[in-house]
Amino acid sequence: MKTMLLSLVMVLHWAACAEADVAVQPDFDLQKFAGLWQVMGGASNCPVFQAMKDIMETSAAVVTPLPNGDMRILTGFPFPEECKKVDRVYKKTKQPGRFFHADEMTKRDVRVMDTDYDSYAFLYTFKETEEDPSTTTIQIYTRHPVVSPEMMEKFKKHCHDVGLTDDLKAMLPHSDKCVKALREDGCKDMEMEFNKLDDGTYVHTADWGSAKKMEVVSTDCKTYAMIRAQIEHNGKTSNNLGIYSREPEMTSELKEKFLQAANAEFTSDQIVFPHGERRETLKMNLWLVGLGLALLCTVNAESECSGDFSQETAINFPSMLSVALHPLLDQMTTMNQSIDALQKEIKESNAKIEEVGKSAETKTKILNQRLQVMEKERATDKDQLLRLQMERASYILQFQGVPEQKMEDLKGTLSEALAPITDLKADYLRSEMDIVYRTYPHFVKKNNLPGVIVVKFAKRTTRDVVLKATKRTTLKIKDVEIKVLKDIPSEIRKRRKQYKNLKKFLRKNSTRYRWFFPEGLVFNYKEKKEKITSLKSAETFLDLHQSSTNEKQAAEEEEEEEGIIHDLERSQTSSSSSSEDSDSAKGAAASK
Repeated sequence: MKTMLLSLVMVLHWAACAEADVAVQPDFDLQKFAGLWQVMGGASNCPVFQAMKDIMETSAAVVTPLPNGDMRILTGFPFPEECKKVDRVYKKTKQPGRFFHADEMTKRDVRVMDTDYDSYAFLYTFKETEEDPSTTTIQIYTRHPVVSPEMMEKFKKHCHDVGLTDDLKAMLPHSDKCVKALREDGCKDMEMEFNKLDDGTYVHTADWGSAKKMEVVSTDCKTYAMIRAQIEHNGKTSNNLGIYSREPEMTSELKEKFLQAANAEFTSDQIVFPHGERRETLKMNLWLVGLGLALLCTVNAESECSGDFSQETAINFPSMLSVALHPLLDQMTTMNQSIDALQKEIKESNAKIEEVGKSAETKTKILNQRLQVMEKERATDKDQLLRLQMERASYILQFQGVPEQKMEDLKGTLSEALAPITDLKADYLRSEMDIVYRTYPHFVKKNNLPGVIVVKFAKRTTRDVVLKATKRTTLKIKDVEIKVLKDIPSEIRKRRKQYKNLKKFLRKNSTRYRWFFPEGLVFNYKEKKEKITSLKSAETFLDLHQSSTNEKQAAEEEEEEEGIIHDLERSQTSSSSSSEDSDSAKGAAASK
């Protein structure tokens, strides 16, 4: 389960970035690009990908063109227990080969950089979120689980073009678990009933309003059948000619026969011969469908579909079906017998269910207990993942505000600036910088600021020395003050943000605190050590101490108010006494 969760996080974070001009396959054809691909490896500056690439295996992807020009990619990622599937629809753009996907948290710019459609493709992805730095990824797609030296050379060149260095690359060990799973998903059972018409053709009308008329053009009833179909849906009509075979490969004679019939009604660009995983199989043990397919047109509002198909070549479809479906009828007889036996077993099972019904409540309790245990294990695994991310982040610092320049040497610029304030030699600092790159989070683009420089140090002690030095002495590069920050995983930031009221209260009371992992704070308040590890305990603490603080402030204000009133009364008494003394003096003077 731990490996599963770690891989899943990697999956969700493996995307990419760099909004510079990126190559796109000229004259990109989404129909040719469709089908099954295997993801053999890639390169990414995503920190999570770099941390997880050693435990990953090759994944698989099925590309499906949608009628409106969008692209659907169903990706399978191998896990110990199953193949985890992620399904996304990428919206088309004005540029063929470039697509876009957005949800509440993430935006993805996907481009097919280079492909020959039959053996390889390179997918570029730019991912950005409002909180995390943007990332760049290039993935290697292949039709077969082999990456040739020529493919690797192309891969290296594309990585170099978008700024991905060799240490950011990873070729993954092969796994066919998801290839098998996606192949199974790609073949769905479909059953239609056709009614015979007077002209010898057959028609099928679906519940959702689509009518399909078909006739058998040619068949030997044993090895092949050529069928013409006309489909009507929502006022639109399309025609096709299909070749069906019992064998997985088409002979040259059969292909020639099909081309003669197809060329008489269709143009060359309307004739398709699917290959490999794109060929569909009809699950009736009868015919392999899609060895060849010719499409005439689909009628739209501006045009009409033409084509006068002769009925002279139609043959007796029931006689063909009687030969082709004979094995199926035998299977249906056997199936009916199995159904009778199954119904008997169901009756017996119902009787047993009534007997054990009293124990259902006990079993439910057991299942709930197991579910609670699994939830605890899941929470534990998530905390362990966060601990791993925090461990990696303890080697990383972010430098904000460093001016950009052409052909810049980031390691050299930082090591020269840090040497005077850390008492470390510039060459040593340069050697300790393992990975250095610029990234462009949302606030950087919004305010037109220089890109943030992310530095991963080889040793944590070196990183700590740099952090302490920059807190003690302001780091300046070209007379510009540079802000140096720790790298904190987004999940940890989200959790800490929920404690903002408690932080505000502690700061107001000049109380020092430190963060607790995976969430919460530890601090001393009124000579008592407090350990807050949940939002509920934080609310309880605030309710208790904020109310007492408010009562104390109210008492002080009341006491202060009473003191003011007392002073006023005493002042008034003193004033009246003075007035009486003055009047007595005036009376005595008058008597004299």
